[in-house]
Amino acid sequence: MSRLALLLCAGCSFNAAQVPPVPDAAVTTTPDARRADASIGVPDAEPPPDAEPPPDAEPPPDAAGGGTHFHYVTSSLRVGTSTGEAAALAFDLDGDLTGDNKLGVTFATVGAGAGIEFDSALADALQSGTMVLLHSFEADEVFRDPEVTWRTYRGVPQADPDLESGDGMFTVAGDSRTDSAVSGDLAAGEVVAGPGKLVIELGLVDGVPPIPIELVAARLTADVTELACSGRLGGGITTAHIDAAVLPAVAVAIDARIASDEGCRERFSDCDATSLLLLALIDANGDRVITVTEVRDSSAVRALLSPDVDLLDDEGRPGQDGEDESISLAVAFTCRRAIFTAPGE
Repeated sequence: MSRLALLLCAGCSFNAAQVPPVPDAAVTTTPDARRADASIGVPDAEPPPDAEPPPDAEPPPDAAGGGTHFHYVTSSLRVGTSTGEAAALAFDLDGDLTGDNKLGVTFATVGAGAGIEFDSALADALQSGTMVLLHSFEADEVFRDPEVTWRTYRGVPQADPDLESGDGMFTVAGDSRTDSAVSGDLAAGEVVAGPGKLVIELGLVDGVPPIPIELVAARLTADVTELACSGRLGGGITTAHIDAAVLPAVAVAIDARIASDEGCRERFSDCDATSLLLLALIDANGDRVITVTEVRDSSAVRALLSPDVDLLDDEGRPGQDGEDESISLAVAFTCRRAIFTAPGE
């Protein structure tokens, strides 16, 4: 939980409103700008050699789309350990020919300055099974298809998940979103998809459930085989979603930290240094109980989560209205073939 405390503290003084632009060589004005944008990012990890899939690894073709569903489980998720890595993951979400990843760059900047390893926290959440992110990729075949769809699902947490063999068995959570999807094309084993909507989770705080993240104007690029995938995804988190889902999760996380600090609820003198820092930043009325209202009103939180991209019109539909309403985020991921049943397949 010290990660969260230091991140909030850094938000008091750190201004992440300007995300470093993607290097000029990665910015394109070619007619096929969507596929050219796939080149913006850190080099993808090399997928392991293909192996023969088990008989039940490929569900029957979808009746509507006629394609095959390739199923994967996320084996790694990264926000980057430096501002350079985070900036290289960025997508040009708003069409201004610069990379958008303000929240990712904020994580990397704070992490590098304070010795916080957010990537390690994400790895722990995946390997422990407290965070399970599943992917379903629909295509005629895994090498080339001009019309493909990529979906993400929240998996049921499970202990010691099999993230490596390609035969791991998982279950889609009953309350997982079914509208998390981007469409695009597949050429030479590379998927380029979006814009659309993608829903993921981020386990950034040890011992606290992952925070749900809904990305609008979402993009995804990935190299795929039947056994594995490697790529990045990104989009904007709207202020409305931050208010409705992210801030309540942050409030629960911080209050749980205070509650776990023995004696802190009763006396300030019994609070450890991390609890005292969190209370100083957020506990407006001094009762040592953290509420959503206090988190929302905190200047540290507002600085960290202020919007930087205009992705929706004034009615909340894809477009622009001249006002930034979302904060940008991009992450890198790898995945391995998995066995599960997805809704509607």
